[in-house]
Amino acid sequence: MRKIGILCASGDELAPFLSHMKDRRVSEKVMLQIHGGTIGGWETAVLFSGVCKVNAAIAAQTLIDAYQADRHQRQRNGYVPQL
Repeated sequence: MRKIGILCASGDELAPFLSHMKDRRVSEKVMLQIHGGTIGGWETAVLFSGVCKVNAAIAAQTLIDAYQADRHQRQRNGYVPQL
């Protein structure tokens, strides 16, 4: 199954993904809470990185290292283009 990683800068951006996620599980890596499960048939890891490019870089590398995500999508302004 292909995997996708989604970074959210705020809790408001995170919430819509969590409401659609099935088989949700929560883990913690490098002090980041990562929500894993499936959305629309995709194995998905969604996390709240906070704002600033350093936080986003740490979160992206965490998804790459821990979850071997095939695609990475940065949530912007409450909108995610077609995955």
